[in-house]
Amino acid sequence: MNKTVPYNKQTIDSPNLIARFTHRMRIKNSLQLTLKYAPSSKLQAPSSKLQALRKYY
Repeated sequence: MNKTVPYNKQTIDSPNLIARFTHRMRIKNSLQLTLKYAPSSKLQAPSSKLQALRKYY
């Protein structure tokens, strides 16, 4: 039997505390670098959504 597990359950919403922490830190670091170095005119998402992500992570 091949049971598929949703991506978020394997990463950011994992029941494993260490896996959840490391994936959230990966996303947080990626988001910070993107906001720091990417020109705002090149970002596809509205900045309000990016700022909301920043608060979550």
